[in-house]
Amino acid sequence: MPDTEIEILVLGLSESGKSALLKRIKEYRGGKAEVADEIHDSVVFLPPTVGMEYEMLAGVKKGKASWRVREVGSSLRQVWHRFYEHANKVIYVLDMSNIVSLGSATVAFSRLLSEEMLSGKPILLLLNKMDCEYSLSKTEVLTRMRIDWYSSRGSGSRLTIMESSLLFGSIESIVNWMVV
Repeated sequence: MPDTEIEILVLGLSESGKSALLKRIKEYRGGKAEVADEIHDSVVFLPPTVGMEYEMLAGVKKGKASWRVREVGSSLRQVWHRFYEHANKVIYVLDMSNIVSLGSATVAFSRLLSEEMLSGKPILLLLNKMDCEYSLSKTEVLTRMRIDWYSSRGSGSRLTIMESSLLFGSIESIVNWMVV
């Protein structure tokens, strides 16, 4: 039985890829992070999350810890703060291909960074859908989000930024961030 349970909160706007990340984590087996066709097909047709879901991260061993990954849907954005206290880490999933929602996504992310209950807790900004034809580049997204402004005010020390394609790419680096 694990001595410690680490809770990782997964947040983001609608259709950013939160459910896809949860699905990929469910299918993850330590050391095997490749995407099988069956996984790809099941991720493409995921319905939006209403409320929240969670998965235990299986196949990863590190000491006597277990990891619970909790996705809270964007429909609950007004009550995300209720989950901050018990979260050890936060993953904020952002859709790089949706320029229309980038402003709203930036506002929601900036609120996360300013939350006192998340002070000092590691945050992963996961720039998803980098493989989409109309995706902005990482530099364009970070410039529009003014990430350098947050970094200059001390939030950068707990912030990690990764690009991903949850449909086609490996989740190895994401899982490594989660369990460190």
